[in-house]
Amino acid sequence: MNLRNINLFMLFLLFGIQSARSDGGLSSNQALDIFLKEPIEKSFLNWQSEFNTTSVRCKQQDRFDNNERDNLFRLIREENLFALKIGLQSYSCWDGGELEDFYRSVGIFFDSNPADFFTMVHMQSIVLVDLRFMVSLLPLEMTDDFDRQIELLDKRINSVKKFGNQSSTETSQSLLNILTESKAELERVKKEYETMPNQQRH
Repeated sequence: MNLRNINLFMLFLLFGIQSARSDGGLSSNQALDIFLKEPIEKSFLNWQSEFNTTSVRCKQQDRFDNNERDNLFRLIREENLFALKIGLQSYSCWDGGELEDFYRSVGIFFDSNPADFFTMVHMQSIVLVDLRFMVSLLPLEMTDDFDRQIELLDKRINSVKKFGNQSSTETSQSLLNILTESKAELERVKKEYETMPNQQRH
């Protein structure tokens, strides 16, 4: 085999190896699409495997498009534990409104399943500043309903007291503080609002 043929052979061999690599696995985006269609443990593990092989975090494909995020957040609100795991592993790639939507979705998960919430955030070593947002941001549909907001904050306070022992004492106390402060502020605003003349309330 002459030098030219050897070079051609090596090129074909290299191309074949690259093709095998690309055909043999999924990108994290493809794995996410599969998970969103069938949000079960197997599809989650496939996504996690692909996500963990990426050496550079928060590349464009890690951010998810709007539709993917919306579906993921919906699954989190529906108490899908695997969707929560994906969110907790990915949220550092988000900011602004998308991050706020994530926090609120996790809060709704927390309302329904506080035990699993504390287990997951402990396993993922979620930092306190993010935990405070997750438990204190309330659903947007409650914005004009002081009583429902206060009732939900009471529920969250009780959940932290009951299940927060999975976190450190410092973390639990900090969460109780932010929830108690939020409740007190809402009660203050509600009282002011109720003393206003009707024509000034809107």
